[in-house]
Amino acid sequence: MTHGSAASYSLPGGASNVRGKVAGLDVERNLEGKRIASITTTGKDGPTQAELECGNALLSMLQGTLPLFENHWMKAIWQPSETVDWPFTPPPNPPAIEVITHPKAPLNTSQRSAITKMFSSSLDDNITLIQGPPGTGKTTTIATYVLSMIEARQKGIWLMAQSNVAVKNIAEKLAKLDFLDFKLLVSHNFHFEW
Repeated sequence: MTHGSAASYSLPGGASNVRGKVAGLDVERNLEGKRIASITTTGKDGPTQAELECGNALLSMLQGTLPLFENHWMKAIWQPSETVDWPFTPPPNPPAIEVITHPKAPLNTSQRSAITKMFSSSLDDNITLIQGPPGTGKTTTIATYVLSMIEARQKGIWLMAQSNVAVKNIAEKLAKLDFLDFKLLVSHNFHFEW
């Protein structure tokens, strides 16, 4: 198709050498000095390795080849009262952990309640779900939990999230609260330009 006196071409291609927001563009033909006027993306990237493994595990459970409740996490979620073989055995008299609030991150009643539950060593509290819409203080709750656990001399705290952005948000919140003693692990392509 042509626009005025200039011809317009459509060429299939794809991104390469992705580094954050910067990527190269590979096309199937040499552009021979032509200018790219626009780019249109179609389709969806293939699943990540984690998504493939999760899908395969769920498929195996549905097909009955992987028993659902042999997994400790599944037991803790669906059968918390029967989770007697949980890999963590709490000490008989765990030390009390005080909620350490930061002046830049005051807590509301719901957040304080969630953190207190997260401190629990009861087998009924193996998993604490923090849920809420954007801006309700989930990241502040997580950061306060971390600060309180560090103050109580607890070590080996791992925070995981479903996306690099969520991990980055937690790290930024910890930094805003003057806590920088952590390591951040994100995918290779994500850390550029951050």
